[in-house]
Amino acid sequence: MRRRGPILHRLDLPRKAQAGQAILEFMLILPLLFVIVAAVWEYGRVFDAQLVAQNAAREGARFASVNTMTYTGCNACLATETTKRVKDYLQSGYGPRLKSFVGTLLNPNGDVAITAVTVCYMNDGAGTTTCGASGVPQPGDRVQVAVQGTVRVFMPFLPGLTDPHTMIASAAMLEQ
Repeated sequence: MRRRGPILHRLDLPRKAQAGQAILEFMLILPLLFVIVAAVWEYGRVFDAQLVAQNAAREGARFASVNTMTYTGCNACLATETTKRVKDYLQSGYGPRLKSFVGTLLNPNGDVAITAVTVCYMNDGAGTTTCGASGVPQPGDRVQVAVQGTVRVFMPFLPGLTDPHTMIASAAMLEQ
């Protein structure tokens, strides 16, 4: 009978030793898998917060664009109603994640804080921009709504993330 060499002998490990080796390999790779899953979750949370802010700005711009003629006598009313519309959208989009809205504390345990909402009217032909309650829309103006805020990051060591992560979203639409 032919004698096995040391290399062939190692390949013929008993099943029990192979099972122990698989468990050891899994335990070595488990922390890396955990970090990858946690990073995907964290980037997804921040992306979701940015997406909700962008959609809120778009909803506010659409509201201001459609209702400009309704509030012709009261531009401050249009800016206030647009800001209210943005706040309502953010509250429904973030739910309990929304910590504060422009200085008003809503949920102390939330991780998203909206710091500013601005409503501006831009006339490209005249090169003018007016913002807030003093803004007087003219025919052909674009209305722009900007939402600024921060989202708390749990893993700031990830590339591209700082704590708190700043969000800026804006949308512009022509008056109708």
